[in-house]
This record gives sequence, structure tokens and C-alpha cells, in this order.
Amino acid sequence: MHPSSVRRLAITVAGLALACVMTTRIAVAAELALTPSEEGKVSAPVLRQAERGEAQGLLVLFDDTAIRQEVARDLGRRRLVREDDASLNLKRTRYRELRQRVLPLLKPEEGGLRREYSHLPMALIEFRGAAGLKKLLARKEVRAVYPDRPLYAHLAQSLPLIGQPSVAQVMGRSGAGTTVAVVDTGLDYTRSEFGSCTAPGVPAGCRVAAAVD
Repeated sequence: MHPSSVRRLAITVAGLALACVMTTRIAVAAELALTPSEEGKVSAPVLRQAERGEAQGLLVLFDDTAIRQEVARDLGRRRLVREDDASLNLKRTRYRELRQRVLPLLKPEEGGLRREYSHLPMALIEFRGAAGLKKLLARKEVRAVYPDRPLYAHLAQSLPLIGQPSVAQVMGRSGAGTTVAVVDTGLDYTRSEFGSCTAPGVPAGCRVAAAVD
């Protein structure tokens, strides 16, 4: 086949693939009766469950861009680089005002507040069908809606979150020779990471010195 024909064929195939993707996207949006403002804020399975009239607890994430900008300006005026109690109180007040602008839109039969988070731009809401969910999705104050399910941090996410890479690489601190005390309701010291202990300090390679209830 001539090279120009190969290129034309590749372009045609790519165009068909893009058309299929766009057609599928439009079809899904039409099936779920999504408006442009709603699309992308919630996953299709969550909406399908709502369309079936099933109750579900969902985490609603509000757009706090303006609040973060206000807090940053306040810190700048006070010449602070970190948030203090006053900043946290300002956030709490603004988050409450943000929720109060949106949540009263829900009728009792559409859903209700299950839990609010005073220092986060979020709320856990029990939705009873699609009407209330779509009502909130159409609001510019709502950034996204997520299913309420447990998430588990992995090293790729958790270590940067606590600043471990910079401590290990820049400061050269690996934790060698350090004793750590963990205060928790329970710890599985038999995990291989601790040296496959059968009991605290047993065998000799066990890194757990003591476990006390």
C-alpha cells in the first residue's frame, strides 16, 4: 500500500474511533438526561442508581475557590504564611454559609443532610432518587459528587502526603535507629514488614519491642 494511502487509512480509523467515543458520550448523557452543567460532576453508576429511585449516601464537594482566596488575602494582610485559629474559624464560617445556600433546596422527600464537615467544603447527603441529586448537580456551588465508600492510602500517595520523600532525600533521614511508639486500638505485629514476629521481640529479627493493651 502506498504511504499516502496508509496515512489516509490511519486518519480515517482515528476519526471513526473519535466519532464512536463522542457518540457513546452523547448517548450516555442523553440516557441520563444530563445537562452540560451536570455532566462530569458525578459518575454514571451513581446516577443510574439514583434514576432507579434507590436511596444512597453521597459526598457532595462544594467549590471553595472563593473561600480559599479570601483566606489567602486574610493571611497576607496579617503577614502570616500558615493558617491559624482565626483562619480556620473563617473557613468554618464560610463553609457553613456555602452549605446553607445549597442544602435548603432539597425537599424532605428528595434527601437530607446526614453529616456535615465543619472544616471541609463537603457534606454527606442522603439522596432519595434522582430529583434532588440533579438539583444539586445543576448548582455552580457543587463541584462534584462521590459515592461514600472507604479509600485506602498507598505508599505512592501517603508518603508524599506526610513529606517523607523530602525528609529521606534532602535531609538524609531514613529512620534508622529510631524508636516509634504507636498508640492505636490494635496493631498486627505479625506482618512481614515488622519481621514476621510471633510475639513482641520474637524471633530476634522482630522489630516490635512491645505491644501493650
